[in-house]
Amino acid sequence: MDLFKKSFFVSGVAAVFFYGCASMATPEVSPTAQSCSTPLAKLDILSITPLQNDLAIAPDFLHSLLEKATQEGCFTLDSSDDSYKVRITYENSSQADQEENIGSSNSQLSLNAQVKISMSHSNSTKTFNGTSSTHISSKKILDIGSDTQIRQSDKDALITQAFKAAYDSAVKNLKQ
Repeated sequence: MDLFKKSFFVSGVAAVFFYGCASMATPEVSPTAQSCSTPLAKLDILSITPLQNDLAIAPDFLHSLLEKATQEGCFTLDSSDDSYKVRITYENSSQADQEENIGSSNSQLSLNAQVKISMSHSNSTKTFNGTSSTHISSKKILDIGSDTQIRQSDKDALITQAFKAAYDSAVKNLKQ
């Protein structure tokens, strides 16, 4: 092996030992494709409540998602008597898994979210569910490398996907 190949190989091995390996899967959030020429219903938001909130996602974040979604024209926010009374509940959790080997360790976080939108009008209640999950993993070699970390963007994308699924289900149902 010539000097260049040796130094390139040694540099690569050193980089693995010094920096470790980390990969984080960030879920992609696509914009909602549904839009309406006229509103399907008026919504009066009674509550946005976390049932399990391991990721510390504020109810205000879901409220902002709903406000953005109403820009599509399918719903309006209004507290009149003919509005659907809406209660939004959500849950999110994280579960850690770690595998120790000689000289290396692998860790993985599983993040899950569920959003439930309950819409009541007169004597009927319709409930729409959305779920989302993602996995974040990292690897350390000789205790060198980064720990598995949950970024704010991971949390936002997770709850946004779950909300979008529930919201799209509500739009689809009311369009029928």
